[in-house]
Amino acid sequence: APGTQEGRRLLTIVPGVAVSFMCSMNAVTAPSISLEGSSLWVLKSLPVKLGRAFTAKQLLHFTVNLPAALVMCFTLCALLGLNAGQWLMNLLYVASYTAFSSALGLFMDLRKPHLDWTNESVAVKQSAAVAITMFGGWALIILSCLGAYFMRRVFNIAPLLFLVPALGALALNRWIYRRGPDVLMNI
Repeated sequence: APGTQEGRRLLTIVPGVAVSFMCSMNAVTAPSISLEGSSLWVLKSLPVKLGRAFTAKQLLHFTVNLPAALVMCFTLCALLGLNAGQWLMNLLYVASYTAFSSALGLFMDLRKPHLDWTNESVAVKQSAAVAITMFGGWALIILSCLGAYFMRRVFNIAPLLFLVPALGALALNRWIYRRGPDVLMNI
C-alpha cells in the first residue's frame, strides 16, 4: 500500500527530529553570557581572544548535549530498524542541530543578555535569549521537516535535512566570531 510506504519513509527522520526536540530544551549557551552577571568584566579582561571564550562556551554545550543525544538517536534508529544510510542521516541531523542550538544560544545571549539578576535561576529561566533559543530551535526543526515533507514529491530531501541546521550554525558562528567580540565589549 502506498500510504504504508510513504509513512515508513517519513518515519526514517523521526529519531533525529525527536532527539533534536529534546536537545532544544537544554540550551547551555543561551544563558552563558548572562550568567557572568556583574563579573562580566572578568571575561572582558581575560588575556585571550574573546573568540576562545566563545569556543569554550560552545564546547560545554557540545559536551553536555551531544553524547546523550547521539546515544538516544542511535537507540531510536535501532528500535525502528533503519538502514545504515538512515542512521547516518539521523546522527548527522542531531549533530548539526546541536551545533545550531549552540550557536543560536550564544548569538541570542550576546544580543539580549540579562545581566541584572539577583539569582542565577532568573538568568536561566526568565531570559529572552533562552526562550528565543528554545522556540527558535523548535521552529527550525518544524520548518525543515515541513520542507522535507512538501519537497518529497520532487526529490527525497530527507538525506539533506541536516544541511538546514548546519547552514544556520555556520551563519550564526560567522557572526559570533566576527562581530561578537565587539558586541560583548560594549555590553
